[in-house]
Amino acid sequence: MRGNLRGLIGRELGDERQGSLRTGDLALRDADGYYYITGRLSRMAKLFGKRVSLDDLEQICLGLVAEVACTGAEDRVTVWITDGQQEGALPGLLAERTAIHQSTYQVRVVDSLPRTPAGKVDYKLLLNEVLA
Repeated sequence: MRGNLRGLIGRELGDERQGSLRTGDLALRDADGYYYITGRLSRMAKLFGKRVSLDDLEQICLGLVAEVACTGAEDRVTVWITDGQQEGALPGLLAERTAIHQSTYQVRVVDSLPRTPAGKVDYKLLLNEVLA
């Protein structure tokens, strides 16, 4: 029985997906052919016709703040931080790095970022807070 199963897995069906597997992840491929996950398609915002990765915006902010989360709704990005000292500097920094006007970026200071049971930032909860 075990030998029969081996022949059915993968080999008999061929390449059903024509070399692609849609996972919702964004990745880069290096010169050696290795892939590195860089973000998620669901973590993109379209600001004035330009697609921006919310994960990239968070990385930019990490130069000034220790803890940050970005959510996007329509033509605005909300930047959630726990350190209010840099609240005024972030919109200008993001505008400079993305070439998108700073009025697009709204900064909110919170005591702590909500977390899922797995310890990840709960973006859905933050986004619901913006939409409420």
